[in-house]
Amino acid sequence: MPGEPERNGARERGGERGDSIETAEERTKRGGQEPRTTPPVGRRAFLGALSATSLGAVAAAGSNTVRGDDGPDVNDESARVVNVVEDYGADPTGSEPVNDAFEEALGPNTTVVFPDGTYLFDRLTRFFEADNTAVVGEGDATITVPDGYADYVISIRGTGVRFENFTVDYAAPNTTAAVAFQSDDDFLMRDVLFEGVRDADGATSCFLVAVTDEDGEGLVENVHCPDGAAEFVPGNGCFVYNAHAGTLRFDRCSMEGMSANALYASGAGQIDRGEMGAVEVENSYFRNNNVSSIRLGTPDSYAKNCTVVVDEEGPTRLYEDSPGNARAIWCYYNMDGFVEDCDVVIDHPAGSGIHYKSGYGAPSRCDVYDSRIEINADGVNAVRTKGEGEPLEYENVSVTGEGGEREVVRLQHREATFEDCCISQTGENRDGFFLLDSTVELEDSTLNVTGEDFVLADSESDYSTDDVDSTGCCTPARAETPWE
Repeated sequence: MPGEPERNGARERGGERGDSIETAEERTKRGGQEPRTTPPVGRRAFLGALSATSLGAVAAAGSNTVRGDDGPDVNDESARVVNVVEDYGADPTGSEPVNDAFEEALGPNTTVVFPDGTYLFDRLTRFFEADNTAVVGEGDATITVPDGYADYVISIRGTGVRFENFTVDYAAPNTTAAVAFQSDDDFLMRDVLFEGVRDADGATSCFLVAVTDEDGEGLVENVHCPDGAAEFVPGNGCFVYNAHAGTLRFDRCSMEGMSANALYASGAGQIDRGEMGAVEVENSYFRNNNVSSIRLGTPDSYAKNCTVVVDEEGPTRLYEDSPGNARAIWCYYNMDGFVEDCDVVIDHPAGSGIHYKSGYGAPSRCDVYDSRIEINADGVNAVRTKGEGEPLEYENVSVTGEGGEREVVRLQHREATFEDCCISQTGENRDGFFLLDSTVELEDSTLNVTGEDFVLADSESDYSTDDVDSTGCCTPARAETPWE
């Protein structure tokens, strides 16, 4: 179950990379990103085995409780299980809309099973009275939409909401689709693949989620948005509603080629606008996402054992007059958490590392531990702060690569401590630290740059060093998916 992280030095350290997942064939992409080099998952391959075991046992037991080791128990044993085809006459061939049958099947304490097939949704189905309500695909279950569709297909709110084992297919040109869920507690979204480039104005995100009770918990596991968005079309992987008040964990997810954030989870941290729910991101992979890949903004949030890559292809642009701004991790608003055992690789000048920005009077804080950042593009910061905020702590963090020009770390209006860190950048005219109204302590570390070690922009800035040399060996970042 997701739980409150230990922070600021007392957290659990390290951790192994996630379990292996079978990869899928690369699919041809229309606009936006080129075919990915590390496809994240082969949903069709593993869902067949999954449905034969877990769903078969569910039906036999008369219960719709299906859970992983860390998954919430979302449905009680008295729930009914219905088959949307056999019991309600839904068309499994994709020829006729299934909205009417689906809406009739939905109810409290109910699992609606979609057996192997393709299911056409031609409008949004809403159900806002969920109570231990699950929507589960069996075998190769695919949700699709008419060509030219650009809206949500499913929106469910209540408690004990579950959505599992589907492909959401909007691969037709100028077509997109999305699903949305808000659950007080016991939310589970698992084994879902969003297939197709988001190339139509309408539903911006692949999916939207929130846990709306402050004591509630939820899990998003093995959910993938690999095909991204087309250039100049707004596209997110996931948007976490401002109403998110509980604890929501993302585990073994991936999002690639989004034009307007991948995991957009900062909104709940806005003072007077958000409910301050924690967001935990583990064992997940992000590639070539514009604006940000992991965007956090609430207390007790963190990213752990994640990989962010901006390769030579660069991010999917949102505006024609901009090359993009692909922040790897963006700590925003009321963020008060940490980054641990993460890898960031930036090969494109539109990419950047870890950013901090305060907003609505909230001083963001995010300490970084046991992580690796590789910068191979000129003029790119590994760390950058904007606006006043809490003091920062970096421990056992390495920055490597061939990046030149400007500085590795740019601090504005902050205090920071770097301990047991290793910074080595070989590009020309590369400074170490730029300080504006900031102070930094560098201890027991390596600093090896081709420019100045420290640049002080004003008389208020200062630095101190203790046991710092220029000959250490820095650990490089890893660009592979965390579950490999």
